[in-house]
Amino acid sequence: MIEQFIADLEQRGKSPLTIQQYKATWQRFSKWFDRERDATESWKAAPPPHPQGAPRGLGLVLQSDVSRFKRWAGNHYKPRTVALTITQLRVIFEFYVKRGDIPDNPAADVENVPTPAQNIKWLSRNEQNMLVRTVRQQGNLRDLALITVFLHTGLRVNEAVNVRMSDISLSDRKGLLIVRNGKGGKYREIPLNNDVRKVLVTYLAEFPRQADDYLFFTNRSPQMTTRAAQVIINKYKDMTGIDHLTCHSLRHTFGHELASRKIPLDVVARLMGHQKANGDPCIATTIIYTQPGPDDLATAVNELEWT
Repeated sequence: MIEQFIADLEQRGKSPLTIQQYKATWQRFSKWFDRERDATESWKAAPPPHPQGAPRGLGLVLQSDVSRFKRWAGNHYKPRTVALTITQLRVIFEFYVKRGDIPDNPAADVENVPTPAQNIKWLSRNEQNMLVRTVRQQGNLRDLALITVFLHTGLRVNEAVNVRMSDISLSDRKGLLIVRNGKGGKYREIPLNNDVRKVLVTYLAEFPRQADDYLFFTNRSPQMTTRAAQVIINKYKDMTGIDHLTCHSLRHTFGHELASRKIPLDVVARLMGHQKANGDPCIATTIIYTQPGPDDLATAVNELEWT
């Protein structure tokens, strides 16, 4: 296993999701490597296998191994999974190169796989209205607050469940939500519009919270988990029949709504938390929200109607 690498990620404050992705990457590669070793005659006299052994055993991996793994993975995983795996293997091996445990990085010169353009899904205005009506009629105030926050702030699910009352300020005319530890440990501030302020004021009047309390909770815990939030959204997915309704599609909806209203992309990027390492907005990531959706395409061709 790669305990030193994982410990380094934890020490640098990487998110649990990032750490889990690296663990999954290594598990994919190590299982394949073990099978290859067991099936190859030349390995019978070789030293103990590297993936489950001491870090110095990582030196047994050759560039040809990583290349063969990439070809195998291409037949078993989606292109984006393969691309992420190769990228993360590069990072893992480079860590041990810098430690002096291995002489070079066997994944450094392995080309990544091409990936198709990301198919971003968001809710149309009709779908948003259907969702909100369903929550108002058949849901509860907490669910309405959660979904409203997703739609009007674009928070990632792990950001939403980690919001504390001290991260929010509300008044009649303005409001602010602070994300203190977003993706990559980045900080950002999101103004709260009138719609989300009204829902939050009603929610907090019904469920008063202290400054150190989390904004969202469950009956079993003072802090809602990411899984609990996903279960809530999945419930409304089933109730509305909106197949692409997820926590992340609600975030995408926020970004697309801003872009479709011609808000400058650098502004959208800051609100979405798309930032480069130096803090500048990463417009290359944000530009995906300018892609047309099905409703946009339908509206475009309807412009050609004769009546």
